[in-house]
Amino acid sequence: SDYSGRLFVRLNAFGARKNADLDNLYKLVTDACQGLLYKNDSQIDRAEIFRFGCKKGEERTEVVIQAIEIKP
Repeated sequence: SDYSGRLFVRLNAFGARKNADLDNLYKLVTDACQGLLYKNDSQIDRAEIFRFGCKKGEERTEVVIQAIEIKP
């Protein structure tokens, strides 16, 4: 990707184990998106990670990426 602006990332982890390390999930997802959706994960200025329960077979991770404007 050529996008080089500042970003907000939200991860919704449905069915992630209660003992799962959410920062590892965050790193996995943001590294995988690097080069595809943005140039570098250092562009991320804000992030939120949420864990939700769900039924077996409905496990998933939803990723929301938004461009943000940083005002001085």
